[in-house]
Amino acid sequence: MPLINKVRFWWDEDAGCYDLELLDKEATVADYERVSEQVLMEKDALRRYSANCIGCSICCGGRLPLTVIDVYRLKMGGLGTGLPLDSWVETYGSIERQNRCLDIALKLDAYETCALWDRGRGLCGVYESRPLVCRTYICAPLSWRATELRAQVVNTGEDELANMLGIGNEDERPKRLPPFAGVLDYRAVMLLDVCSSRLWHHLTESLR
Repeated sequence: MPLINKVRFWWDEDAGCYDLELLDKEATVADYERVSEQVLMEKDALRRYSANCIGCSICCGGRLPLTVIDVYRLKMGGLGTGLPLDSWVETYGSIERQNRCLDIALKLDAYETCALWDRGRGLCGVYESRPLVCRTYICAPLSWRATELRAQVVNTGEDELANMLGIGNEDERPKRLPPFAGVLDYRAVMLLDVCSSRLWHHLTESLR
């Protein structure tokens, strides 16, 4: 039985960017992640820097935030499998706090590139289990709603990781159960529960 896409991701020729919309209000983060990967793998995918990704580490530099599901997936892929969560983050991640903002990301090397990037082979060292922020990166302009969806999903999952590490802000935790609480698979995280009301309104315009 063919897999039905619940998220549409396409190149908008008029706007000069990739855009997306939801085709189903039951769409999950996994649906969004999968369609993003499909777009990047297409032969005619538009890229800003290179014709293909082999040997290119543009998307592997700078801030690479982690969600709790990313950590679980990396551990299941063999990276620090036996380590408890706090030790895993200490070994492979970095934690920075600026005022009330907390950032938990993958460690960078001396070149400000992800420490998991295999510089010798020019490839990601954990490609099959790489985080969502990597899988949803497209080396081309994005619409505001595509950019905002990626940010809201990652930041929500990062907040739950901070809560599990006991370093989140108690007074900022939501009253209801967060979308990522107790979840280890993106198929169990509904986009409806992650998106702001404004973003959800724009993502579901075609469904009204």
